[in-house]
Amino acid sequence: MIKDQGIAWNVKRDFIPAILHAGFLESTGTLTSLGAGAAVFQEILAAAQLAGVAIGAAGDEIFHLWKLPWDMDRDMPLAARIWFFHATTDTDNPDWVVSLKGLGNQQALTVATTSADGTLTFPALAVAATANALEKTSWQKTSGGIFAATDIFANIAVECNGLGSAGANEISYMGLELAYTIKATGESQMRDKTDVSLDGRSLY
Repeated sequence: MIKDQGIAWNVKRDFIPAILHAGFLESTGTLTSLGAGAAVFQEILAAAQLAGVAIGAAGDEIFHLWKLPWDMDRDMPLAARIWFFHATTDTDNPDWVVSLKGLGNQQALTVATTSADGTLTFPALAVAATANALEKTSWQKTSGGIFAATDIFANIAVECNGLGSAGANEISYMGLELAYTIKATGESQMRDKTDVSLDGRSLY
């Protein structure tokens, strides 16, 4: 058995592009966020052929339903950072908030922003004085494990809390990156115990 206290636990990352978020509704050919502000999915730069969620005003939100990884250690913190584009050369400093709410089988869906199990606050970020530059926030993490053993999904709300002097639609949200610690093996490390069912539990 490995007992070296100097060995760090492995961490996995999952990047969720904005287009894959569950909180969109298509209307008249436009993807519109169901969150506050009803931000729309728009082209960022024609030559780059990329699109993102246009942040029209402070408070704009986009929601997602994230399947909790079967190998995630739920006793450990969950970390996140936000990726976005900034259209102008102005050195604006937007800030963000991410709310997370666990959801289990046959449990009623609740709104992450009003009954969060964990909230991540991202301080204002001074963007580069470069038009259409890709930006990322610093990593923020929960104070500890926030998901119950019965949780299967996380309802996630990403909010641009403040534009930091940026104009409407100058910021385009590109996606959310999550990082979690892999759970340690159980008491038995037998190879015949490694097969898992779809919900992450042993078949044996």
